Amino acid sequence: MAREFASPAHYVQGKGVFNDPQKYLSALGNNPLLLCDNIVWKIVGERLKTTLETQKFTVKRVTFVGEASDEETARVTAIGKEHQNDFIIGLGGGKTLDSAKNIADKLGIPVAILPTVASTDAPCSALSVMYTPDGQFKNYAFYSKNPDLVLLDTEVISHAPVRTLIAGIGDAMATNIEAQDVARGYNKSMLGESPTLASLAIAQTCADTLFKHGAQAVSAVKGQVVTPALESVVEANTLLSGLGFESSGLAAAHAIYDGFTVLNGRLQI
Repeated sequence: MAREFASPAHYVQGKGVFNDPQKYLSALGNNPLLLCDNIVWKIVGERLKTTLETQKFTVKRVTFVGEASDEETARVTAIGKEHQNDFIIGLGGGKTLDSAKNIADKLGIPVAILPTVASTDAPCSALSVMYTPDGQFKNYAFYSKNPDLVLLDTEVISHAPVRTLIAGIGDAMATNIEAQDVARGYNKSMLGESPTLASLAIAQTCADTLFKHGAQAVSAVKGQVVTPALESVVEANTLLSGLGFESSGLAAAHAIYDGFTVLNGRLQI
């Protein structure tokens, strides 16, 4: 069986990188569709749109309304066709970002992924987790390429709710466990081929980073400051976990989560 590794074309992370988006986005086009929900719009979206417009981008803002569903992505795809957008910016959390990738694939245009939380490893992958409109897991949608750009402003992430970073740490903790399980069973990764040595090493580095810096990173977000520990954990949650899961594979942890989405009410543990 062949080995395969995938990654986004570019990954940029740092404090204040949303202040000069032209530096990173100009290669993708000049007429973007900006997808974000109303909460993210108030926190950073409106400011980003203003900055883009001062840098001569023509921005069409579209409100994301909650679920990464086929119905929602079809709605936004129609808007993108109407306005002839030449790339899409997904700004927000995992479901917004997965929707942006799906829409970009349908339109055949580049996609820039701008997470505002480090709660998921969705940004870097060439797939989306799709749900029904009422939030039940439906399927994985796979694409021919990974995002053209993943851009994270750690100043924004340091002001996000602490629980979102902790959620990302929990998600990323599963990456190495599942990667090792896939490798031991000679199973396939999410790419349909065997894991590479690089992807397995990345998954291990992800776990090592979280154990070493996780507690300090949580403290940094509690204080709303950007520290080296936070930078390391944001990278682990987003890049290392993303590369690790996609090119190494998933196992029981994600299957159990997918099953939980069909349950109603609060889960008692």
